[in-house]
Amino acid sequence: MERSQPTLQDLARHIAHVIPLFWVLVIATVVIGIGELALIVIVARRQPPAGAPAASAKRPSVWFTIAAVAGPVLLAALVGASIHIGHLTLLRGLASTRPEETVKIVVDGLEAFPNTKSFAPFLLGPVVVLATIAASLSAAATLNVRPRLLVRASALFVGAGLSPFLWGAFKYSALTIKTLAGVAGVDVAMKETMITRGLEETLEVLDWWAMVGTIGFGVALVVTTVMVVRAGVPPNGHRVSWRAPALCLAAAAALFLAAEPLRAENAKPWPPGRSLGAALTVNIVATPDVEGPDETPQAETVTITNDLTLGDGAPRNSEELRNMLVVMRNNYLLLHPSDEVNENLVIVCAPDTRTERLIEILQWAKLTEYRRPAFVFGKRTTLERPLIGTLPRWKWTAAKALIPGVGPEKPMPIVTLTVDDYPNCEAVGRAVAAVRRDGKMAGLDF
Repeated sequence: MERSQPTLQDLARHIAHVIPLFWVLVIATVVIGIGELALIVIVARRQPPAGAPAASAKRPSVWFTIAAVAGPVLLAALVGASIHIGHLTLLRGLASTRPEETVKIVVDGLEAFPNTKSFAPFLLGPVVVLATIAASLSAAATLNVRPRLLVRASALFVGAGLSPFLWGAFKYSALTIKTLAGVAGVDVAMKETMITRGLEETLEVLDWWAMVGTIGFGVALVVTTVMVVRAGVPPNGHRVSWRAPALCLAAAAALFLAAEPLRAENAKPWPPGRSLGAALTVNIVATPDVEGPDETPQAETVTITNDLTLGDGAPRNSEELRNMLVVMRNNYLLLHPSDEVNENLVIVCAPDTRTERLIEILQWAKLTEYRRPAFVFGKRTTLERPLIGTLPRWKWTAAKALIPGVGPEKPMPIVTLTVDDYPNCEAVGRAVAAVRRDGKMAGLDF
C-alpha cells in the first residue's frame, strides 16, 4: 500500500499545530507588509519632483517614520509571545500531574519554541526590508535630505548588522530541531552524548553569527558616519532635537534591563548530574519511600501503576511496549555492534501497584531479553532558575535485580525472591533493596 504524499494543506495544518499563534503571525505579517507598502507609496508621492525646490513638497509627519518602525517591532513582539507560549507549555508539561499527558505536553512545548524561532526570520525578513525603505524615505522627507543617503545607511545597518542575527537564530533553531529529532529511537546512554554535543555545536553557530552581526553594526556605524559627513547637511535641512535620541536611548536602556533575567538564566550553570532520560526527568508517579543502594543505570524506562503503563514516558499497551523494547534493543545493537547487549531496564513502580501488573512487565522484559531490571526510587526536589522559575527535580537511587537467564556482573551470591509472595510493588522493591544492601543480588522468580 503506497503512502499518499502530504499536500500543502496538510503541511500548513501541521505547522499551525506546532507553532503557537501561527495564523496570528501570518495574518499580522500580511497586514503589516501591506501597511509598509502603503507608507512607501504615500511618502514617495510626497517627494518633490525633480528640479523642484524641496520646500515645495509637503513633508510627511514624523509619525510616518514611527509607524514604519513600529511594524516589525509589533511582529517581533508577537513572535516573542509565541515563543513564550512554547516555554509555558513545556513548563506546564513538567508540572503536570497526569502521567498519560505529561510527555505529550512536554513534546508540544519542545516543538513550539524551536519551530517558532526557525519560522520567525521568514516573517520578519520581508517586513524589516519594507520597513527600512518606508522609514528611510519618510525620515528623508521629514529631515529634508536626500532619500538615497538614508536608504543606503539604513540598508547597511539592516544588512550588515541585523541580518546575521536573524540568520544565526534560524540556523541555531534548525540545528537544535535536527539534534533533538536525531536522537529518536537511540538508547539513553547515547542520547546524552548526542544531545550534549549537538547543542554545543548549535551554540557555536549562534555565537559565530552574533559576532558577525556585532561587527556588522560597528562597520555600518563607521561607514554611515563617513557618508553623512561627506554628504554634509543642507542649509535648509531640518535639525533633529535632542528628544528623539533621548527617547531611543531610554528605549534601549529599558530593553537592556528587561533582558536581565534572560542573561542571568544563561549565565547560571545547571547543577551537575547524570542524564537518565526524559521519562525519569518528567516522572510524576510516586515510588516506594526507599533509599536504593545502587546507582540508577542509563536504560529504557517502564513506568507502571494499577491502570497505566508508560514506555519511556509515553502511554503504551502491551503490544506497543513489546515493540518499543524490541526496537530499542535492535537500535543498540546497530550502534554498538562490538559491545555486549545492554539488558538493563529501569522500572518505576507505584507503591500500591498489584504484583500481577509487575509480573506482566517482567514477563515482557524476559521475552525481549531485558533481564537486568532495576527498581528505582525517587525523592522529589526542586530547582530554582532565574527566568524559568521553580522546576521539579528528582533524585534517583536504584536496587538492581536479575531475571533468570543472566548472572550478576560481578561475582556475588544470588538470593531468589518469589514475586508472587509479595502483595505489591512497594513490598517487592523493599525486598530487592534489602538484598542489595546485604551485598547480594536478588534473582526474581515469577
